[in-house]
Amino acid sequence: MRLEKWMKPIGAGMTLAMLAACGGGGSGAAGGDKGTEKAPTSPKEPVEIVFYSNSGDPEESFEYRFGDILRNKFPDYKVKYIQAKGGSMLNDLLVNGTKFDIFYSTIGNFEHSVLQNELQVDMTEMIKKHNIDLNRIEPTIVQALKQVQGGKIFALPVSTTNLVNYYNKDLFDKFGVPYPGDDMTWEQTLEVSKKMTRNEGGTQYYGLAASFVHLFRLNPLSIPSVDLVTQKPTINKDERWKTFLIRSLSTARRSLDTRATFKRRIRSPILTNS
Repeated sequence: MRLEKWMKPIGAGMTLAMLAACGGGGSGAAGGDKGTEKAPTSPKEPVEIVFYSNSGDPEESFEYRFGDILRNKFPDYKVKYIQAKGGSMLNDLLVNGTKFDIFYSTIGNFEHSVLQNELQVDMTEMIKKHNIDLNRIEPTIVQALKQVQGGKIFALPVSTTNLVNYYNKDLFDKFGVPYPGDDMTWEQTLEVSKKMTRNEGGTQYYGLAASFVHLFRLNPLSIPSVDLVTQKPTINKDERWKTFLIRSLSTARRSLDTRATFKRRIRSPILTNS
């Protein structure tokens, strides 16, 4: 099976490092210019930096992406990671008084946990103190961070990704449909999806498989879920939701597998992935 990646500007997912009670400094991923970067100073006494993530990311993944790199750069610091699992969920840590310094999560998911438990720390002054250049970060990401609560910044991005569509060239060749092109609109994508949707030989083919949650949150019309002024849902106020839900999803109901599951005898020519 041949799979081709097809980039679509539907939205972006982002991973954050959130300081809950940080005792360490450093410029991090969004730091100042490399030419002016100072060598890390050794702590006067042993310091342990504890990371926590509610994503359930296994320790091996954390070590590969962050732990080993941090220990190499800051050999005098001890880096520890707490994985969210039975007995170490966020509520468990709070009840037991287990402290952590950095909360690693994703934008759109960390806000509820942090604000509800009053773990937020405004890093605005720390950003100025350590000369963090926010202009080096994608502007829409900085804007999203400031929208959480009155312009305060509770997190800094570690990485960001775009959504990607993978399409199965073998299935497009099988059904004689041209491959998806660059810069296709949502309507054009759905038209291709309808052409690819069919049932042959007892196998159900869906033209497009995607996560409805992500389609809703990262909708192609950039409709906000909440009015930032009134703090109320926009679903019954913004007419663009009607356009999105009726035109897009209703049109796609026979060709869009929003369950994003791939069971036996079900195949999808186009997969949406981040």
